[in-house]
Amino acid sequence: MSIVDEKVWDRVYFYLDMMNLPYKDVGEKMERHVVLLYESTQIHIVSGEDNIVFIADVIEGVEGTQELLKFLLTDGAKPFGNVRFDENKVYIGYSLPVETLDFNIFATVLYQFSMYADWLDDEIKKRFGGKRISDMIQGINEEAEQKPKRRIGFK
Repeated sequence: MSIVDEKVWDRVYFYLDMMNLPYKDVGEKMERHVVLLYESTQIHIVSGEDNIVFIADVIEGVEGTQELLKFLLTDGAKPFGNVRFDENKVYIGYSLPVETLDFNIFATVLYQFSMYADWLDDEIKKRFGGKRISDMIQGINEEAEQKPKRRIGFK
C-alpha cells in the first residue's frame, strides 16, 4: 500500500482536461490535491493508499443538532455513505480504487459525487442553516467591493 504515483496523477489531470473542467493543483508530494468548484460546493481530489479520494466541503457553520446528525446518517449518507461532521462543518467523501481508474468511471463518479454534494449543501442549508462554499465566496467578493479602492496619483 502506498500513496498513488505520478502516473495516476497524470491520468487524473488528463481526465479533468478531457472533461474541460477548470481546477487548481494545490500542494506537493504527500499533500498534493486538486480542487474544483461545482455549483455551490467545492470538490477536492486527493491521493490515498492505492486510491484517489473525492472530498466535498459541503457546508460550514452549522449547529450539530440531533436532527442534523440523524439526517446525515440516513438521507444524507445516500448514495456515498462517507459523511463527516467536524467542528460545525459537514464533508462527504468517496474512494475510487486506482485499479478501476478509467475515464468513464472517473467521469461518472466525479459527476455524480459533485451533483450529490451540491444537492446536500442546499438541503442542509434549507433545513439546518450554515454556509455553502458559494455563500462564503460571495461574502468575500462583497467585502472586497466595499473596501475603498487604493489609487495612485491625483484625484
